[in-house]
Amino acid sequence: MTMAQVLILVGAGAGAALGQFGVTAAYRYAEPRSIAVYDYTNVIFTALLGFAFFGQVPDALSVVGFAVILLAAFGMSRKGNS
Repeated sequence: MTMAQVLILVGAGAGAALGQFGVTAAYRYAEPRSIAVYDYTNVIFTALLGFAFFGQVPDALSVVGFAVILLAAFGMSRKGNS
């Protein structure tokens, strides 16, 4: 591996670790059912990054899954505001 690749790999690992620490900390302050829905949004962000950087186009079933995740997140946010 080149030094640039090593630095990118280390940066990606550090970012993932920080994100996981953030999610874990969130579980201390809120109900797990309200946080778990938002944890699934990483699937959507991964698909968006795959499309933006690698030209990967999700299939129809993936798009349905994205819609289910977003609807659940919006439903949980509305339920929390009621």
